[in-house]
Formats: sequence, C-alpha cells, structure tokens
Amino acid sequence: MLLALACLVGATSARADVPGPITTRVMAILNTAGSGTTGMYVKEVGGPVIAAQNENFAFAPASSIKVLLHLYMHDQVEAGAANFTDQVTLYAGLNTSCPNGAAVLGTEDMDDSAAKMMRVSDNPATRAQYEHWAPFPGTVNAYATSIGLTQTQFTNFVGCDFGLAGLDGNTTSLTDLGIIYESVDDGSRIAGAFRTNFYNTMSGREQAVSFGGDFTGIWPVLTAMVDVEKPAGMPNELRNDFVAGMTANHKGGSYQTCSTMGCARTQFLSWGGSAVFPTCESNAFSSRSYVWGAFIHGSLDPNYNGTTSPADTAFSNVRAEPLREQMNAALAGFGACYPPDVTVTTTPAAPPAGQDGWFNAADLAANGGGITVNVSATDDSGVTNLVCTDDGNPVAVLNQSGSNPRTGSFQLTTDGVHDIECEATDGMTPANTGASDDSDNTVTVKIDATGPTVTCPAPPPAFVLNGPGGLVSATVTDALSGAVASPVSGPAIVTSAGAKTIDLTGEDKAGNTTTESCAYIVAYKFLGFDEPLPAEHRKAGSTIPLKFTLGDANDVPISDAEAAALAAACEVQVFFTAGDPSPNCAEYKAGPNRFEFLLRTPKGVTGLHVITIKVLDGVVVINEEDSDPIVMT
Repeated sequence: MLLALACLVGATSARADVPGPITTRVMAILNTAGSGTTGMYVKEVGGPVIAAQNENFAFAPASSIKVLLHLYMHDQVEAGAANFTDQVTLYAGLNTSCPNGAAVLGTEDMDDSAAKMMRVSDNPATRAQYEHWAPFPGTVNAYATSIGLTQTQFTNFVGCDFGLAGLDGNTTSLTDLGIIYESVDDGSRIAGAFRTNFYNTMSGREQAVSFGGDFTGIWPVLTAMVDVEKPAGMPNELRNDFVAGMTANHKGGSYQTCSTMGCARTQFLSWGGSAVFPTCESNAFSSRSYVWGAFIHGSLDPNYNGTTSPADTAFSNVRAEPLREQMNAALAGFGACYPPDVTVTTTPAAPPAGQDGWFNAADLAANGGGITVNVSATDDSGVTNLVCTDDGNPVAVLNQSGSNPRTGSFQLTTDGVHDIECEATDGMTPANTGASDDSDNTVTVKIDATGPTVTCPAPPPAFVLNGPGGLVSATVTDALSGAVASPVSGPAIVTSAGAKTIDLTGEDKAGNTTTESCAYIVAYKFLGFDEPLPAEHRKAGSTIPLKFTLGDANDVPISDAEAAALAAACEVQVFFTAGDPSPNCAEYKAGPNRFEFLLRTPKGVTGLHVITIKVLDGVVVINEEDSDPIVMT
C-alpha cells in the first residue's frame, strides 16, 4: 500500500456502464465511501462484461498501475529482449512512500525486484524497474498504447510528489486493468512458464499459500466467501476441492493527500486482478475465469484522526464482491461432478463358467426365480433416492432403505440382455443426481432361460432295411445366447423296417437344452414285379395279376413271418391311377415268397396309367413304388 502527498488532477470519463443487480449491489457498497467517484468492473475472460460502472473512468491508481511494469518485464523476457536474472538497482528501505534519495545497496535479479514490487508494493524496487526500462516513462507508455490501453499513462514514479499539482499524475481505468489481466489469463500476451511466473511473483493465492498471507487481503476474503455461497449440505471435501481449484491474482493501491492528525485528507484506493473458479459443466470439470476491479477516487475524509474512514471501510468491504454471483453459480453446479458413489452388483455375481456370460433357467431356479441386482449409494451429504433403469426404462420395483449408505435391490426374471444403470440423488441443495464412477454404477445381466429350438428334417429322411444307414440331423437355433452346435445328429437304426424316431438334443451357449424326437423311415427294397408285368399294353376292363417281392438292401427277401404280418395288417396295398381297386390289400404267398394281387381294371378307361405299391407302418407310408406306365386301350 502507498502513502503519498498528492492532490487530485483532472480525469476524463468515457462511460459504457453495464447496469444490473450486480452493479447496483456493488456500487451501493462502494458509495458508502461518502464522496468522490467510484467504479466497479467484472468481465468473463473471453466473454462479456458482466457488470460495470465508470469502468472507463481514468482514476489515480496508486500502486495498482504497477501491474503494467510487471507485464512489460515478462513480455520482454518472453521475447528474448531481457532475462529474469538481469541486474537492477537494490535500494535500501522497504516500501517507503517515495524512493527518492534511498541508499543503493547494490544490485539484485530483476525478477526478485519485481516480486517485491508486486507482493508487498515495494516502492524502491518499483523505482529500480522504472530505471531499467529507460527512457521512463516513454518506453512503458508506448507499450501501454500498443496493447490497447487508452486511459493508462505513467507521468512519474508511483506515490511521488514532483510538484505536478501535488500528484504523481499516473492514470488508468478498470477496463485497461482488465485488458492486462485478461491478456495474461488467456495466454494472448504471455504464456507458459512466463505466465506462471507472472502470477507466482505477485499477490494472491500463491502469496497466501507460499508466504503465509496475501498482502492485499483479498484471497482470505474470497475463501471466506466460499463458505457463504456454497450450497446447503455441500460436504467439506467438495468445499475444499473448490478452494483448491480456485485462484486469484491481483494488485491494489492507495494513497492519501494528508497524513497529519486533524487534516482534511483525500483518498484514492483501487485494485484490479483476475480470478478462476472451478466449475462442473456437462458433468466434467472445467473452469471459468474473470477479471475484476474497483476504485474509490478522491473521497474526502474531512477530519482525519488516524482511524478508519468510510472510504477505508467501503474499500475493505467491496474487495471480492463483484465476483460473488459468479462464485455462487460455480459452487451451485460444482457438486454435479461429485454425485453419490453408486455400486451395482448381482447375486449370483456371475454365471457359472462355460455359459458364455449368460444366466440360464437352472440359475434362475436356484436363486428364487431371478437374478438379484443389489445397489448401494453413498455421499458425504447423504443420499435421498436411488433410481435404476433397465435398457433405459425405469425399474418397476426398487426396494430401498437408509440414507447413507442408501441400498436397494430388485430381481430380473425375463430373458434378454439387461443393461442396468443406477443413479442416486445426494442431500445437497440443489441436489446432484448421478454416479461418481460410471464403471461401478452399471452392470449388464444376460439371461437366457429358454431352451433352443430343435427343428427336425421334413420330410423325414429314408433309409433301406439292412443298408448302410446314415445320420438323422436337426438344426438348432437360439435367438439369445446362440446354439452351441448346429446341426445335431444321431445314427439311423436300419435293422428293422418301419417309421422310426430318434431323440436329438440341442444346447445353447447359456447351457439350456431341448430334446426333440425326430422321425425317419427304414424302407424295404422293392425287388420288382414278376411277369406278366411289366407290359406296355392292357385291355380296359381286363384283370392284371400282380406279383412282387419286398427285400432288404442286399436283395434278400423279407421273412415269411414278417411278410405275412404285413399282409394280415393290410399294410401292403395296391393303387391304380384309373381308380383304386377295392379291397386293395395284397396277399402273401409263402411258397414263392411274394405278394400277389388281382387288379381288375375299370372298363372304358384308356390312356397311360400307373400301378403303385405302398407299404405302410400304421399310417406312415414307408415304401411307395410305381410301375412303368401302362397303355390302356
């Protein structure tokens, strides 16, 4: 802070105020100074001016203008025109109002000198900076103009009375200070290690953390404001994380025209700086940066008595106030990145090995008819509710109890792939809903309690009695876990003729099985018609004596007993396309080992016709043999 003899010089004002609740509230605090001109400013870095009044007023900044020297030094070092280790004059004394006549003790690194200028507003160190950038002030003023500052000009050393109407004549505006701090914050002026050094060698968070206190007193005010603006129920862990992610860097200044008891003094107080608040946006950590400042210019203290004046009180009360609403908004949404910790498990924890990750019908039966989903949620502020969805649809019955942890469970009983996601609502105001670990609050449960479909061949495959046989195969399909194998097969037994079945079992990858009885046929070998067939021509109305033999694949006629049984059951039948004979049951003659039948053809039937021999096993035709075409005349 500076104390210097000075008097007010004329200052111009170009107003572009941004009215609103913030401006009104902050200006009400500033105006308790009672007299003089006041102003405030807050702007989002890379964004709009949020609130402002008299932000372009050219006020007497005292030490606040030192930030321009600080920026110029870093800009020159980054450009390669200077080094932090360049030597500057080391004056005796610390923070005297004006360094005129101070003894020279030697030299020190330019960076160390700048740190004293910015951290404790050391005026002898500031003078050493001026002298290093000779010719001063022309060099630095030209720099100010080049970077777009329109109200910032050095006339003399800060706080020194050089007879210019009793004031040093330096001016700046809140807009100009905002340009300086924003160009550093967004990296457009200096970046990387130079930007880091700019912040670390000035007042603010780094000074408070590393050196035990912020010379301006603004950092503790900001941290205290967190406790006022944080949402109800915000756990200390979240509050501390917010403060750990918050930064502020700033430079203030003040001086007065009289320091003698009983005098009428005029006060000039100001500061500018930048602040960063951590935020949670779209459920991801981020941050928002702001530049802000305020001034009280020319406030009259009619009878200075060494105590705090209304301007002193107003200045102390307003330091962090332009940022209150922005801090409140950041805090209100910050908890969204700290939703409750939700854990989802299942009982059983996993399907048995060999089931390709699927629960099957046996698993459900062994666990009360379903797979149980267990949910647990914890949060430092407590948990008020649990919500689970299955493939995006709310779970119908979620029994839950407790507040921290809050637990619940439900059962899954239906086939399908169940994508379960559970979220919890914490006890903060406003509440945050979600889960702090997406990998723990979701589980996929695959249930296939339905056996596969086994489809038998149609028509049934046919084999020949005592022949080489073969396989009966069925296809296996499963819409969920999939079939283990398809087709599945079994051997046809061909040692006896007739309609047969074989049990074929299909299995799905979940371990469910389905067995189907698949039909197949073992047929006789038709050993042909005996004479007089075949004959190409027959007279309509004539009788055709039929003689034929059934045998096996080796041309061995079937036994008399088997043939007689077939004939007795009328399972060897004769058909004629010109009209079925009746009765059509063939007889068996044991002597010649053959079946016989007298086919009486209808009169008046002409054209091509066919005789068909059918052998049945019950209602199933196991043989169907046609004669060569016969011309009926």
